[in-house]
Amino acid sequence: MNFSSSFFTPNLIIFCGWIFSVCLHEWAHSVVAYLGGDISVKQKGYLSFNPLVYIHPITSILLPLIVLAIGGIPLTGGAVYIEQASIPSRLIQSAVSLAGPSANIIAALLFAIIYHSAPLTPIALNALGFLIFLQFYAAILNLVPIPSLDGFGIIEPWLAPSHRTYIRSLGFNFGFIFLLGLLILVPNFSKSIVNTSLQATMAFGVPLRAVGYGSEIFSGITSKAIFGILTLVMLVGFYFHQYIFNVHLRYFQRGYKFFMAGEFHKALKAYKNSVEQSPHFYEGWKQMGFVLYLLGQYEQSIAAIQKAIKLNRSDWSLYLFNGNSYAKLEKFAKSDNEFSTALKFSPNSPYVYHDRGFALTERGNYQQAISVFNKAIQISSDNAFILSLSYSSRGYTLYLQGDFESALIDTNKALSINPSNNNAYYNRGLIYLAKGLNSAAKEDLARFIELCQTPQNKHSFQVQELLEKANLQLQKLT
Repeated sequence: MNFSSSFFTPNLIIFCGWIFSVCLHEWAHSVVAYLGGDISVKQKGYLSFNPLVYIHPITSILLPLIVLAIGGIPLTGGAVYIEQASIPSRLIQSAVSLAGPSANIIAALLFAIIYHSAPLTPIALNALGFLIFLQFYAAILNLVPIPSLDGFGIIEPWLAPSHRTYIRSLGFNFGFIFLLGLLILVPNFSKSIVNTSLQATMAFGVPLRAVGYGSEIFSGITSKAIFGILTLVMLVGFYFHQYIFNVHLRYFQRGYKFFMAGEFHKALKAYKNSVEQSPHFYEGWKQMGFVLYLLGQYEQSIAAIQKAIKLNRSDWSLYLFNGNSYAKLEKFAKSDNEFSTALKFSPNSPYVYHDRGFALTERGNYQQAISVFNKAIQISSDNAFILSLSYSSRGYTLYLQGDFESALIDTNKALSINPSNNNAYYNRGLIYLAKGLNSAAKEDLARFIELCQTPQNKHSFQVQELLEKANLQLQKLT
């Protein structure tokens, strides 16, 4: 096969079409996340079709090179960082992940319309037919429920939090390796995806021979040359985008990785570097404020969040963070004002109602707190995490009121919704102590300590406070 224009043009069609579909895939994730509550995607530049924004060292460069080395199809991927905590609904969280593969199907439809209506040469039609096949292949492959793929992202919100954390940590390190192992070592796995993709392509009116001829064109030396050029362009683009034009994003992404690993001090340093490089990067100030809160540095957290508010006054989570910090500083009037502002921007956020209820509990307004928790429970039916937390916190408030039986009912309900709710075990342990059930209390407090042994909890000031109290109680029981 010669490196000639007759093969250069169809390969260029495939590569350009693929890059368009990658942008559409990542853009779809971002749009659904934005509509669902994660407004940070706009600040990160994801609501665009700029391929440089979506470049990821592994999915865009390393993985395609590995696939090329083993004789596969060397096509690039992308990645976006979505803040799931900003999306209160599990259904929308699943929709964010589903949006990517759905975008591939939409891209296949667009390419099929061009295939049937545009006056193209036979060789260009073959290339377009193969491109349509690739869209279905990418969609189906992405729906496999393996961590790091969209298929796992669809089911992840419905798993128990402990299972999510454990599986996500495995996927972060081994997800792509496991996927490559399936593709290489399990022939029927790859064959089933190919066959299903071919059936879908033919259902769009593309004959099997067009896909076959397009595949032959793409497997030649011309495609490898174009891929080499494209990889070089991406490397240069990635370097300029990350190290020259958007250094703040590089620090921000580094901070995100440290944060997910529970290394809060390193994350804080990275976020500080991010806002030093770009003082108008509100997402950097926001994350820095959140980390400072987790480290117990409440005054500094408020200062960072105020910087973020000046840049984006409509983000309800900023006022939520400040409300919690003021509550910790026992500045309850300011705390109430911040929670009220958060509810103006997000009237049905169960997170705001829960945290406001907990702040009221800390100041001794138990009846008002219970009323607020009731509202949180009422509006969080599709979010197991916050629903369980709200029952647990209401149970703790009832415990402080001396209503141990009602408190026990609430904490049991919390654990039936989410068996990994560490706060519920701590609260139930206190209730058992109050009822004189020392053996049961000891078991629950020990379970609380066990569940807190995660990277993030180990460095959370608030969790460490509870751990100290739990250990003191256990020492008394021993």
